[in-house]
Amino acid sequence: MSKEQIDVILANNYYNINFDDIHTGNSLGLRAVKDYIDQLDCNLFIESSAYKGTNVTIYFS
Repeated sequence: MSKEQIDVILANNYYNINFDDIHTGNSLGLRAVKDYIDQLDCNLFIESSAYKGTNVTIYFS
């Protein structure tokens, strides 16, 4: 995912994202994680490389 795609996913409740004809999703899982992390007052860091993978790190307070 690009930085712009991550920003849009985290800014909206629902977002349909189409990377290409093979990789599609609605990103509800990532948005749900962010909402839960916000409730716990923790930090969420996302690093992503298109077509390579995404690392999600959660720091608990």
